[in-house]
Amino acid sequence: MKIRSIPHLISQGFISFFRNGAMTTASIAVLIFCMILPGTFFLLIDNIDRFLEGIDDLYVINAYVMNGAGEEDIRGIEEQISKIEHVSAYTQVTSDEGLEALKERAPSIKEILNRYDSETNPVPHTFKVEFSDFDEVHSIIRDLNAITGIDEVKSQISVYEGANRLKSLFRVIGIWIMVILFVVAILVIMNTVKLTVYSRRQEIAIMRYIGATSAFVIAPFIVEGVIIGIVSAVIALGIQFCLYEITVDMVGTYGGTAILDRIMRRFPKTEKPLTASKAKFEH
Repeated sequence: MKIRSIPHLISQGFISFFRNGAMTTASIAVLIFCMILPGTFFLLIDNIDRFLEGIDDLYVINAYVMNGAGEEDIRGIEEQISKIEHVSAYTQVTSDEGLEALKERAPSIKEILNRYDSETNPVPHTFKVEFSDFDEVHSIIRDLNAITGIDEVKSQISVYEGANRLKSLFRVIGIWIMVILFVVAILVIMNTVKLTVYSRRQEIAIMRYIGATSAFVIAPFIVEGVIIGIVSAVIALGIQFCLYEITVDMVGTYGGTAILDRIMRRFPKTEKPLTASKAKFEH
């Protein structure tokens, strides 16, 4: 096959693309579906990652001290926390700091909270324990619960584990759907090319009789398949982008708050970081 014949072969590929309108349209429709469905699952996975990145205190465990604990008791608790393995840092939030932060976060009940003073303050002294490896978080929580004077321990580990299970499920489903639809797409494209070959069988026979090479005969069909793939990819990308933008707008406008509230009711509430002195140490 000579270089000067390439424009002719490309033009023949375009002619074949438009000649079999029904099968070409079917091939494009199947390919679009094959691209959109797996793309949707991987977009879900990406948004789960973004959701985890946006969670406050994801790598923080809140350890609440029992009411009535004195300064000496708190120092003892701090000393024991400093000895826990896999803890990268910890932050103390006093009861007064916690009360002031609660007033800022909940202005609607600020008048009620103003009735409390340092003696009647219901907000416990809190240790915000930081870690870097989720594989060790259960061990850290167990050690914190074993400390005398710790009333309750809360973390976002359930959110992290639930999101990871969801990601794994979406990833497996997406891969299997992609494999199945890929096979279906190949079969549809093969049938389209076969139909084109059948409709041009006389023309192909004449070309073979006058000495056309196999590459010269096959090239237009390859061009036709490439055109179908490119057109399908462009259309699928446009549809996926529009659907994603519409979904984001709908969730943000109509159901975003309700959906998030419903999800977060199943997990421990996240507390925003408070200003306090931080003590860091290494093991």
